[in-house]
Amino acid sequence: MNFVQPVRDPEVIREIKRYLREQSERDYMLFVTG
Repeated sequence: MNFVQPVRDPEVIREIKRYLREQSERDYMLFVTG
């Protein structure tokens, strides 16, 4: 079975949030609250 590691790098998290906010406010909010 494969294991998945969480994203721990704050810069990568900022990039993901920026991308999601540009694409969809709903997806951004789900990511932030998750």
